Amino acid sequence: MPRETNILLAKEIAERQKAEEKLLDSQERLSQIIDGNSIPTFVLDKNHRITHWNKALARITGLSNQEAVGHDIQWKPFYTHKRPTMADLILERASEKEIKRFYKGKYHRSALLEDAYEAEDVFKWEGKDKWLFFTAAPLINRTGEIIGAIETLQDITARKEMEKEILAYQEILETNVRERTLQLKKTYEQLLHAEKLSAVGKLAASIAHEFGNPIIGIRNFLKGLKKTATMDQDDTEMLDLAIEECQRVKDLIGNLQDFNRPTSGMASPIDLHKAIDDMLLFCKKNFKERHIIVTKQYAPNMPKIHAVADQIKQVILNCLNNAQESIAARGGNIRLTTVIKEEQALLHIKDSGKGIKEDDLIYIFEPFFSTKPAVEGTGLGLSVSYGIMKKHHGNIAVTETSEHGTTFTLSLPLPLPLK
Repeated sequence: MPRETNILLAKEIAERQKAEEKLLDSQERLSQIIDGNSIPTFVLDKNHRITHWNKALARITGLSNQEAVGHDIQWKPFYTHKRPTMADLILERASEKEIKRFYKGKYHRSALLEDAYEAEDVFKWEGKDKWLFFTAAPLINRTGEIIGAIETLQDITARKEMEKEILAYQEILETNVRERTLQLKKTYEQLLHAEKLSAVGKLAASIAHEFGNPIIGIRNFLKGLKKTATMDQDDTEMLDLAIEECQRVKDLIGNLQDFNRPTSGMASPIDLHKAIDDMLLFCKKNFKERHIIVTKQYAPNMPKIHAVADQIKQVILNCLNNAQESIAARGGNIRLTTVIKEEQALLHIKDSGKGIKEDDLIYIFEPFFSTKPAVEGTGLGLSVSYGIMKKHHGNIAVTETSEHGTTFTLSLPLPLPLK
C-alpha cells in the first residue's frame, strides 16, 4: 500500500513539475514577446505592481526594466506626482466618472476590445512636449477575474505637429479664401458700378449728339440776328453772351463725344494746354457749384507733346475730379502749373483738399483701391491713369500731400528737337 501511494505521489509531483515548467515556459515566452515588441508596453499584476516593462518603453522613458519590475512606479515617467495610469484605473474597474476625472476630453472606449480604453495626452519630457497615444486593457483569467492589466504606448508627436501645421495652413487658406471672396465681391460690385457708369456715359454721348445740331442751329440764328437786327447795347451784350454760351455748349458736347468715343490708340502731336482747358470746361459747372477757384500758370512756348489725345485728357480729367472731391463743400482752390524740365513736360495739379493718408499712398494706383464709398467710385481711375502714363513713357505721382492739400504731378516726354 505504501508503495502504491509513493508511486501515485511521485506521478503527481512529476505532473506538477511538468505543469510548472510549462507555466515557466509560457511566462518566459510572454516576457520575450512583450520585451521584443517594438511598441512600448508595460504589464501590471492585480496589486498594481509592474511585471513587465519592455525595452521600447525603457528607451523612451529612461526607466529601465530592473528599476521598474516589482514596483508600482508606472506613473513616474509621465507625471510629477503619484496618480493612476489608465491601466491602474482598469484594474480598479473604475467608473466612467473616475476615468473622466483624470482623462477628461482625452479618452474613449476601444472599438476593438471590451473594457479597454484609448487616450491621447501630452507629456513634458526634457523640456519638450511629447504626445503619446496609449491603450489599456484588462488581463482576465478563466473564471473572469481581472488578474492584471496591459498598457501600450505610441509616440505620435510627429503626427500632432503635422496636424498642427495642417490646421495652421488650413486657417491661412480659409483666411485667404475669405479675403479673396470679399475682394471678388467688392470687385463685382465695382465692375457692376463701372458698367453703370459706362452706360451713363454712352447715354450722355447719345443725348449730346441729339443736342448738337439744335445748338448749332440756335447759334447760327443768333449770329444772323446780330447782323440784321437793330438793338441797344444791353440787348447786344445779352445776344453776345447767348452766342458765347451756345459755343460753350457746342464745345462741351464735342468734348463729351470725344471722351466717350473709344480710343484710336494713335499718338499725334497735341497741345497740352488746350487739353487741360478742354477738361476744365467739363468741370466748370461742378467747380462753380462747389465754390472752387481754378488758377493756371502755363509755361510759355510749351512744345506739343506726342500722345494719344483722349487718353491724356482722361488722365487730366480724373485728376481734376479727384482734386475737387477732396475739397470740402465750403470751397477751395485748384492750381494748375506746367513746367518744362529736362526734356519733359510737367503738369502739377495742386488742390487745397484734405490730403491722402500716409497708409493709403502705397495703394492709390492699385486697381479697385478706393477711399470713396462703392456708389461714388470704382477705384479704377488712378490705376487706369497710371497705366496710360506708363504707356506714354511718362509718370503720375503724388509729389506732395498733407492736411492742407495734395499735388499730383504728370510728366510726359517732349519730342527731341530736330538737328
